[in-house]
Amino acid sequence: VGHANLGNGNFAATLDCAQEASNMYQRVVDSSLHPQVSKCLKLTSIAHYHRDETELALSAAAKNLVVSISLNGFDSPEVLDAHANLADISLGAGRVPEGVRHLRAARFLSGLMAGRNHVGLARACYRTASSYYDAGRYEDALRLYELASGGGA
Repeated sequence: VGHANLGNGNFAATLDCAQEASNMYQRVVDSSLHPQVSKCLKLTSIAHYHRDETELALSAAAKNLVVSISLNGFDSPEVLDAHANLADISLGAGRVPEGVRHLRAARFLSGLMAGRNHVGLARACYRTASSYYDAGRYEDALRLYELASGGGA
């Protein structure tokens, strides 16, 4: 229900559903370390972001990252996704250094888990390069654009 409300732009209902589900999971398992709690935190972070509640969005996204690492270890698809989510929110909020840091972590994890030629690496390089370009770091951006296109090492 939360995802459906998010897709319809009903962010208040999304927050209500995600927070209620998260609370229920935590009561049942008597811990915040549950995969569904992590999913609720991600949904909460996205809804807060779309409501222009940046600090709440960043807080929920950071908690999602911590829970994902605690549940799955640092080198898992869930942690990669949590880093990408935190990067998106940070960059959208104009916090370029934090966003780039999480994009670099996602790029590292993608290479670690899937190898140097994984398609996700080019996408992460391109996103990081775009952030550098927007921040006026043109040499860094060029290097990563070349890397993303397969022309760099």
